Amino acid sequence: MDEKHTLEEAEREAELMRGKIASGEASDYESAASRLEGERGKFSDGVSPLAQGDMQETSERKIETSEGLVESFSVFRQSFHPKAGVIYYPCCSTDASISSVFPESRIIYLDVDKVAVDTLKKTGYEAYAESALDFVPDKPVDILLMLNPSIRPDKPLESVAVGGYVICNDYHSTATELRNNPGLKLRGLVRNVGGNKILDADSPEDYWKEIDSEEEFRNAPFSFGSVHYKSAAAMVKRLAGKEENVLEEYKKIIAAGREESRKERERFIRENPEAADLISFDEDTILVNREGSQLLIDARLPRKKGTVDDLFVFQKIAR
Repeated sequence: MDEKHTLEEAEREAELMRGKIASGEASDYESAASRLEGERGKFSDGVSPLAQGDMQETSERKIETSEGLVESFSVFRQSFHPKAGVIYYPCCSTDASISSVFPESRIIYLDVDKVAVDTLKKTGYEAYAESALDFVPDKPVDILLMLNPSIRPDKPLESVAVGGYVICNDYHSTATELRNNPGLKLRGLVRNVGGNKILDADSPEDYWKEIDSEEEFRNAPFSFGSVHYKSAAAMVKRLAGKEENVLEEYKKIIAAGREESRKERERFIRENPEAADLISFDEDTILVNREGSQLLIDARLPRKKGTVDDLFVFQKIAR
């Protein structure tokens, strides 16, 4: 594996890009946002596809196997010893990591990408080129995987048997949506601690609580789902001229930026009333003008526990 594309190196590259946004070097909103989303899109479970040696982005598609996912799925299996007769993986692309951990299970792969499905079929996997909004497995599902899905989880969830599990990340807010489902219970997070994947079942709800101290902010792990301490510190130094109390000062910047964005939106609507229904306000990404430059402020503070790329383990309960 090329060391340039290890997770650590990829994180440094992404953090450097964030720093350029904070410093104003990347001043154009669209290009900065596009570059940031491009970096995010390279990751699923925290491993760059370039680090996944089995991936190939050409027409000669190959099966993907992520070491990080295999490790996470192994932790899940060892922790819960789940029934795994049928596993359902919609929106799978060519990722077959789950087969490495549950080789004896029937695994139903599903994706609208026919090339991806053909690749899976040629390798011997059961795969279907259909929409997960229409497809219904022929048997109740023991484990449902929802990793970076392009759809909401409602329809696939209908196929999960009572007592079965749903494993997802929160890259597209899947875990956040499932958290509000009364028919599911959050059993824990499979996350990276000290370079090792562990099951954290101690207060997993802390993922939905923002950090509230300088120490927590400084020690928060890198995540594409929130601003990093170093980026926030750079923004605070530039806009407030301060190097201490980064969390407190950054919260002030967020509040001021939201107010500035609100006023700018109101001004635009006054001048262009026909566009009122087309304007939306993203509370998490704020654009402010400073000294002739547009700065992108990431208003998403780290969580007390976990990141969007961790695996959230839910269990379906009887209602």
